[in-house]
Amino acid sequence: MASSNRRTNTARCGWCCRPESISWRSCARARCSARCRWSPKAGEVAELIVNFETDGRATVSLESSAQSTRDLAEKVEIADPGVLEGQVLSAENGKPIAGARVYIAGTPLDLTTDADGRFSAEVPGGSYSVSVLAPSFASQTLDAVEVPAKGKAQRSIELTPAGLELAEFVVTEPFVEGSLAAFVEERRTSASVTDILGAEQISRAGDSDAAGALKRVTGLTLVDDKYIYVRGLGERYSSTLLNGAQVPSPDPTRRVVPLDLFPTEVLQGIVVQKTYSADMPGEFAGGTIQLRTRGVPESFFVRISAGIEYADGTTGKDGLRYDGGQSDWTGYDDDTRYAPSVFDEPSLPSDPLALEAAGEELAALGYSTREDSLIPNAGTGIGVGDKFQFGDSDISLGYIAAARYAHSWDDQLEQRNTYSLFQDDLIVAEDFTRRNTERSIDSSLFGALGLKIGELHSLNFTATQLRQTTDQTQIDEGLTSSGNIDQITELEWVENELQTLQLDGEHSLPQLNDLHVKWQVTDSKAGRYSPNTREYRFTFDEQLQDFTFESFNQQRIDELDDNALDYGIDLGMPFHFAEGIDVEVKAGVAQLDRDRESSIRRFRFSGRRPPGPIYEFEDLLQPENIGPGGLR
Repeated sequence: MASSNRRTNTARCGWCCRPESISWRSCARARCSARCRWSPKAGEVAELIVNFETDGRATVSLESSAQSTRDLAEKVEIADPGVLEGQVLSAENGKPIAGARVYIAGTPLDLTTDADGRFSAEVPGGSYSVSVLAPSFASQTLDAVEVPAKGKAQRSIELTPAGLELAEFVVTEPFVEGSLAAFVEERRTSASVTDILGAEQISRAGDSDAAGALKRVTGLTLVDDKYIYVRGLGERYSSTLLNGAQVPSPDPTRRVVPLDLFPTEVLQGIVVQKTYSADMPGEFAGGTIQLRTRGVPESFFVRISAGIEYADGTTGKDGLRYDGGQSDWTGYDDDTRYAPSVFDEPSLPSDPLALEAAGEELAALGYSTREDSLIPNAGTGIGVGDKFQFGDSDISLGYIAAARYAHSWDDQLEQRNTYSLFQDDLIVAEDFTRRNTERSIDSSLFGALGLKIGELHSLNFTATQLRQTTDQTQIDEGLTSSGNIDQITELEWVENELQTLQLDGEHSLPQLNDLHVKWQVTDSKAGRYSPNTREYRFTFDEQLQDFTFESFNQQRIDELDDNALDYGIDLGMPFHFAEGIDVEVKAGVAQLDRDRESSIRRFRFSGRRPPGPIYEFEDLLQPENIGPGGLR
């Protein structure tokens, strides 16, 4: 079979012919027609295709292997042609565009504009889409261009330069302290390796304290739910700053402040600096954790929150309790646990009667435990703030105040084993089951005042009180290293508190080459108060098949006061050397005065014990069993 080609001819563009084929198109809208007669030849292979369109038009295509179809197509003429003329111009300056390509849909025309940007084509009357393409310009298409039969249509087409530069415009928005954008900008401009958490990020994560928020930072490890290890280094290799000032710690065994003491409600953001800079204290090797409290708001707000939580395995279950004071729910001991004042002295009284009275008063604090159903965890908080403008001046005064209270229960059952090496074998030295019920009461008060004079001067006063109280009842039961089966009970109440008063300011002085001055004075106090930790031990009696008291008992009073006064001033001055070269020179001085005092006092009841087994420690500590020399 001879190869065949398609030759297309229409009423609109009858000159579109390809070798050995021909097509017809009738156009009802343009009222034009093309006529042709075709007679197949002997041995000719042909295909006639008619396509009917929804607008009434029909396209007829003829494919044939015979050369005669070419001659037939050349005889087709267009009825009622029209003329489409146009000019292509630049939308930027109105100048003509030469060399632009013009395409008319439905036709095979490929036109090019002349030096004046003009083009012209003869087409059957009808409606067309005209597309224009030119280098360095955006393409343009005009739809529904009507060309009248035996008439002329003219169009002017404007092309927009592809690289057109729009007029400069500026978008402004208020600066939101603690927002993600604010801290991203700070991290971008920081000369040190830093990780930054803003109040917005902390709020989305739902963390309740600073320790919980920091565990999301790369390179940081949370230990004991309160201390942060930076890059694997312990908390002793890190330092904590509150608004740029060093703060004391309520922990007698650690220098750093526990981070679970800071609720996220009072924090604007947290910055973790992992490399040294001259404006930071040099007493860290791991990192510096900078806690920033909230500032004065831009407008009035009131925020009230409340929540209740069901703790799986704790809420509604029976937990260990003991008799405490009426104000325990506040986190403050009402002197129910406080030891007699005679024990405040360095030595015990020499008067036998006074010593006996003190012992009886100490024994009356109570030692027995019981089981009670544990209520759900709950918390509430309130915050309010506003800012006032003084008339039409640029002086404003604002305030913010917040309070928070929360309590939670945690009941745990643990297996604790201690191993030792004996004749190259590892053996169990102690095997204990620990039952521990702990109640946590967290409360905080926060307030700040801010005075701002234009964009050049600001003064801020911040006061913070953070409290965390734990009330713990714990019973260890199991095998001791002596081979006995013991039951050790511990009752502990601990109050931790941090108070800070801070005055700080920032000043920009244009008259001194934009000198920037930043200063702060911070007075802070940390305290730990454990009024009376009671501990006693019972030993399992094989004969009685019960636990009875032997001799070990202890009461401990812990107190710690850690005071710090931190003050410093930083100066910064910018210098411009050349285009794109700016340098800021900084200098500063800081001073930390710190005083720490800690005391631990231990007491125990000794002496003869009454005959017979003792099943309750309180049964032993009756007034008739206590004498000037101890138990009798």
